[in-house]
Amino acid sequence: MDRSRVARTLAHTLIQHYVKQTVRDDKWCQKTTYGLYVVSDILYNSHSSTMGASHYRQQLEYELPDLFETIFDAHALKKASPEALVLLTEKGKKVLEAWK
Repeated sequence: MDRSRVARTLAHTLIQHYVKQTVRDDKWCQKTTYGLYVVSDILYNSHSSTMGASHYRQQLEYELPDLFETIFDAHALKKASPEALVLLTEKGKKVLEAWK
């Protein structure tokens, strides 16, 4: 399998795992925060000179808006505690910084 296909599959699977879950409670916020740590690491390492690393960044650029819309929806629904939402938001901001 070529690297671009692997990047597409990984990014899509990772992001859609969180987007497709319908319950946006504390547990979802916590798991999504962990997922954002993974995304942040991938974005950071996508600057690597390793062949194909940039494919991951490109695919995440395509997929991440869906996740951020879902995080916005979680805030609007208010089913999670304010603390869980703050932690999720803070990590989301760090991902956006890594995305630059």
